[in-house]
Amino acid sequence: MSCLAQDMQDNNLKLSIESLHLQVNFLYDAGPTGGRRKPEASIKNNYVTLRPQYPQVEWKRLVQVKGMMPRHQFILWMTLQRKLSTVDRVLKVDANCVLCNTGHIENFDHLFYACRYSSCVWKTMLNWLGYHRQVGSWEYEVKWMISRVKNSRPRAAILGFCFAAIIYSIWIERNNRWFNAKKGSTTQRLKEIAIQVHIEGQRHINWKPHLDQLIGYPN
Repeated sequence: MSCLAQDMQDNNLKLSIESLHLQVNFLYDAGPTGGRRKPEASIKNNYVTLRPQYPQVEWKRLVQVKGMMPRHQFILWMTLQRKLSTVDRVLKVDANCVLCNTGHIENFDHLFYACRYSSCVWKTMLNWLGYHRQVGSWEYEVKWMISRVKNSRPRAAILGFCFAAIIYSIWIERNNRWFNAKKGSTTQRLKEIAIQVHIEGQRHINWKPHLDQLIGYPN
């Protein structure tokens, strides 16, 4: 056996022994009267101790709302982290918003919800759901949503579903205008979401009393 191979074998053996010692120390008391298993020792506790610890985010519950469509959930998750590929992030240049066509530069804060188009869509949906309030900045809306979906009540789930659907719809509309030269009205987008929430509601019996009160389409 070559010297290099022998050194590698010795090193692997050393790492294995160190790993074994680490596991033993986790499981057993290493004091003068060692040998007794620690009462809190378990595979689960060891895993929690060894794995990297990440900071908690306030919006965790917002992306876990029951009934949310996977594609809506993914775009919501991206949006909450401000990872959507807006023009200012991708091209590093200024370009006008294609949704409102008012000459405002497209960036994240404009898209959600300084834009007249996106603000109108979200406010109209809120009114349809029975929440009569003014639409604020993205941070303000997220904080408001977090406070509303803390419980697992049907009305909170419906609101969370619509919030994610609105964000997804705004992003799809933006992409259609940028890349396909297709325009959809706010009425059309809202009608699609209303249909989606009623279809999803058929899978959740406790949604029915609330959905029965939503007559017609948002307008």
